[in-house]
Amino acid sequence: MGKQSRRKGNAKKNLSSPRTTATAQPSKSSLVNRIRHGDLRVRHGALTAASATLFSPLSLSSRSPVNMEVIQAVSERVMDEDAPCALCALGCLGNYVLFQERHTHGNKVETLLTPILLTKMNKACDSIEATAKQMMQEQQTSNSENSSGNAQSLERLTLSIMEQWSVQSLCLHALCGIVEGTAANNESSSILFHQRDEFLMTVMRSFYLATEMITGLANIGIANCDSEMKRDIAMKEHQTNIISDVAVYAARTIHSSSDENPTFLASVMTSDGWKTIVSCISNATLPMLARLHCCGITMISRQVSKAKEVEQIVFEQSLPVLSQCIIYSNEVASELHKKIIETFQKMKEEKDDEKVEKDIIRKVDKRKESARLIARRQKQMKQQSKYSEQINDTDNTDKTQMIDDVKKKEVSQVEATDETKAEKEEHFDKALTEWKNTCLPLQLSIEIMTNAFALAQDEANAPIDDYDEMAWDSDQEDKLQNDIPGTLPAFNISKEDEVFFQQVVNLGTPDRALSLFGAIYTALVTSGKNSDNIHFEILNDLTDILSKSTICLGNMFSILQNFWKSSENDSCAIWNDLTQCLRASKDENMNKPIMFQLIAAALSVMVALLRSRPTLMKWVNEKDLEMLLSLVLTENPEVGKTDEEVAATVSDIQKDSITMLGILCSEPHPESVNERVCETFLTLLLRTHSITTNVMSEVLNVLMDMYSADEGDANNHEAVFRRNNVLSAFQKSVPILKRKVREEESKESISREEELVLKEIILNATRFVKYKKGH
Repeated sequence: MGKQSRRKGNAKKNLSSPRTTATAQPSKSSLVNRIRHGDLRVRHGALTAASATLFSPLSLSSRSPVNMEVIQAVSERVMDEDAPCALCALGCLGNYVLFQERHTHGNKVETLLTPILLTKMNKACDSIEATAKQMMQEQQTSNSENSSGNAQSLERLTLSIMEQWSVQSLCLHALCGIVEGTAANNESSSILFHQRDEFLMTVMRSFYLATEMITGLANIGIANCDSEMKRDIAMKEHQTNIISDVAVYAARTIHSSSDENPTFLASVMTSDGWKTIVSCISNATLPMLARLHCCGITMISRQVSKAKEVEQIVFEQSLPVLSQCIIYSNEVASELHKKIIETFQKMKEEKDDEKVEKDIIRKVDKRKESARLIARRQKQMKQQSKYSEQINDTDNTDKTQMIDDVKKKEVSQVEATDETKAEKEEHFDKALTEWKNTCLPLQLSIEIMTNAFALAQDEANAPIDDYDEMAWDSDQEDKLQNDIPGTLPAFNISKEDEVFFQQVVNLGTPDRALSLFGAIYTALVTSGKNSDNIHFEILNDLTDILSKSTICLGNMFSILQNFWKSSENDSCAIWNDLTQCLRASKDENMNKPIMFQLIAAALSVMVALLRSRPTLMKWVNEKDLEMLLSLVLTENPEVGKTDEEVAATVSDIQKDSITMLGILCSEPHPESVNERVCETFLTLLLRTHSITTNVMSEVLNVLMDMYSADEGDANNHEAVFRRNNVLSAFQKSVPILKRKVREEESKESISREEELVLKEIILNATRFVKYKKGH
């Protein structure tokens, strides 16, 4: 915005700066005072500045503090009569909800924003409906009079209605962020408890309006619009996709709210919006993400209600849509990747040239020649050198002509405006959007299928009473034993679930998930060796898809052991493919973070496969064993010199390798193998500073299983136990593990469930030491 100049004599005539009637108490914060200022230009300026600084994603993700007074002041502007101020305030609040990593004021912000956002959304819905009626009347008047006098009025109304869709979009982004971030399914939540009905009604109203509008516009088409009004809205939507964004985020908000929330889900299924959700699944005119979120809602509904009609919806509509989205084409991905790299390079070159231009401007103050001309000329030096090479190979006549061509080309480019930079940025954004539009449905569909196969714990395993002060001493073992949850019951598949799983297999969904895993794995192996040639956005998306498909495959192998890939030959073929994947990813020339992620993914699937297919144990050869032993001793990057995610990935690699060795050692095996495994585990336990809590606990757990067999048992290796002084290693390691657990508790870096599992292992290890001492 440019500066506004005040002229004498205009004080009484200036009607563009209305003042608010309500006055708030002055604040110590100048930002708060400006946001609450009576002049809308001051308010808008303050909000714009705040959105670019205090409420920017970068600032919020770096945990810069935003106090409640500022949030309160910004929230007041959501209901501002000035649309730009309201939109800017919504943008700030949306950024805060989505990007503030440490939600210090989580519940307070939710309580504050929920009624404001819902009220704003309802007003926007009212405005959209009223404006649409007014536009219809204007259109009818224009047609009857056969004149173009209402063109300006229709344009104004079109801008107004699209502005209200923007309001809807921003409100839904914020609401969805609250639901997925801080909202809880209890009385502490405004959005999911106290205002649940109003929240559901408002979001469903927004979803209904958006889907009706998109369907109507799609049926007409921009080229064949029967009215100027519809054509204008269709063109605006084609340019911005703002109505589609409303449909996607409304469906996503309902989907997220339904997760692990049977009460809310029951309200959804009994509301008028349930028919809208079901009908949208097969509506091909809607955005695929919106349809997939509707599929997710029905999938959760099937698990909760077990109703026949819901099951039929899932079988006939949801599963086919989900299955068709679980596909990855290397050809399409390569083409999109190529576009992104090309447009990114052009954009980067333009920015580099701009930097050169600014440097030259500083040096030409005393010269008459245009600094921009010099800068543009430098930009063309590479191209001129190419022309020079061609000139040397031609005769004098051709040389003169080519030189003239070079000069003409240079002059034309000097005369070009700065729109070139904006165009290149636009081309890059377009290429990136195409990639995202391809990846997002795949990511969401695989996530929904993963959740559908997740094993739900029995309600009998409810959270137990706290015992934070317990020191795990021997005289408290009885109490601790009573507190530790028992072994989870075996997963018993109901008849309804059997039918569901069989339908999933019949649609080929597990095969698609397995193919997806292989395709992404192969793509990342190639990218890992050429990491400089892959854009970071693509790399992030590929690793995210790999992570999701890894969990999905693990769940499928566990649950579908009697439905899919159940024969020994099929299982062995998959095992061999996975071991080949592991060997391919262990390349010293590969980017280390990518290599670790690949290894972790393959191992995670292998653990699930080995657990659910016991016949595989006899197919594990010596090369496989040596590879697993080497992975156990994978060096954990030093703290402070690596990314936390990389360190966590290495920890997962170690733990899964240990788990598989434990599974293999549960069957009778030679003493030499036992010796190798034992030595490897003891070497790892010596790394007391770098070993993580989860890895240490897994080592102790497996060692207890390895040396608990009774004398005379075929799997008894007491001689190895004594020869390697394993008891001494336990006596040193258990106190260290206790200390590590306490540190994790104090940092609140482990969940209650993880805490209980760790304490159970410590209890068992303490008893194991006592047992071995007595023998």
